[in-house]
Amino acid sequence: RVTYEVDQGGDKFWVYGVDAQGKLTSWLEVGGAAVRDENPVGPYGLYSANTTVKFAPNSYVMGEIAHSDAEFIGGGTAGRVELRRQDQKTDARIYWGRAENTFSNAASILAPGRTESGAKISYKLTPTTRLVGQALVTESIANNGELKGGRLDVEHTFTNQVRVEVGGRYSTETRNPANFTTIGVTPNEVRTARVKVTTPVPKVKGANVYAEYENDVVEPDKRLAAIGGEYQIRPKTRLYARHEFMNALGSPFELNTVQQQNTTLVGLDTAYMKDGTLFNEYRM
Repeated sequence: RVTYEVDQGGDKFWVYGVDAQGKLTSWLEVGGAAVRDENPVGPYGLYSANTTVKFAPNSYVMGEIAHSDAEFIGGGTAGRVELRRQDQKTDARIYWGRAENTFSNAASILAPGRTESGAKISYKLTPTTRLVGQALVTESIANNGELKGGRLDVEHTFTNQVRVEVGGRYSTETRNPANFTTIGVTPNEVRTARVKVTTPVPKVKGANVYAEYENDVVEPDKRLAAIGGEYQIRPKTRLYARHEFMNALGSPFELNTVQQQNTTLVGLDTAYMKDGTLFNEYRM
């Protein structure tokens, strides 16, 4: 993250904070942070605490709570809890989070006035076959709009490295929209079947292309179609591209018969350090 600050003029003021993290035992870590901005135009404070508990090999649960105090909207609280497990066969993430309407933090992964929960779990049935499941519930606190959905896929990789994914998706959204992208198209129900095929490019090492298609099995005008590919230029650098047509302005869980968009992107990314990626992307 890069932050720029400029002199706004006026009286000088302090911005200060503290951040501490400690590993109390081999299975318990706790931490907290506090930041205070004494800007006379708009004083602001953010205070948080977190903990991580390793309850089994390759498994841990993390919890975090934060409270903001802003001049014009008052105080607001947000919190989340997440369960992670990763081993040779299973990769699982289950999470829940809620942020009040008056919570203010530009760097938060939760938008104000929302409750978000979900899960994504993949399990290797065999060395070449994987089962992938996804579920989500997203809710707008302001109007009680709710979107619930799930997706299940089976992925199989053949000996020639061609990978085929086959599955389906189901979601429902209340009459009150859960997201601003679905205003005017609710209530809505999505029931799709999908397929995706990824294949290496012959005689081009590190390159592959894919095509995917998804269509509602009841309302055929709800669909998603995409083509794309990527090329590993260097061990840590890849070039990628994707063109997509979708009957939604948000996610595929919001497919409907009213909206449509075409999206094209071309990008280049480099993993310059562990958990650090630099990318440049063109989108249209």
